[in-house]
Amino acid sequence: AMAIRNLRDALSHDNIQKMERMPAYIRLLEKYQSYCTGGHGPMSQFWSSYIDVVQLLLAFIRATRQDMWQLHLDCLATMLPYMFAYDRTNYSRYLPVYWADMMQLQTSHPEAHAQVISGKFTVQRSTDSKFAQVAVNMAIEQTANKDMKTSGGIIRFSLKPGAHCAVVCYCA
Repeated sequence: AMAIRNLRDALSHDNIQKMERMPAYIRLLEKYQSYCTGGHGPMSQFWSSYIDVVQLLLAFIRATRQDMWQLHLDCLATMLPYMFAYDRTNYSRYLPVYWADMMQLQTSHPEAHAQVISGKFTVQRSTDSKFAQVAVNMAIEQTANKDMKTSGGIIRFSLKPGAHCAVVCYCA
């Protein structure tokens, strides 16, 4: 655990930038990129694609957890072709609309744009970690789901008098 903590503490932004300028790192990166584009067969292409998708997902998670609006939008734009390629119908249908709406946010809703740029598109649910932010819609969904849990599940909950009103009033 101590070794991991030391490694984590050493991975500052400045140290990473220094490492990226080191000749040994540059040579290793060039060899890796040459290997990836060298056409080593379908398995190599699969793993290269897999690494790209994982890096994209990690960047998207970082954008949300650290409240980085522009990175959020950049990741969404990069994700769009994957949604079509992997036949994710709902994401293919609605993600381009969401992305286009968010790209127009500055002109269509300047006040909302100012809020998301200033770091208000996520919610900090825990004070223990700066990296624990979640998107506002996810926080609302998690809170509503937690509040609606009963011993009998949603069926028993919906049979109670007034339960419908409670959900409609809560979600409105």
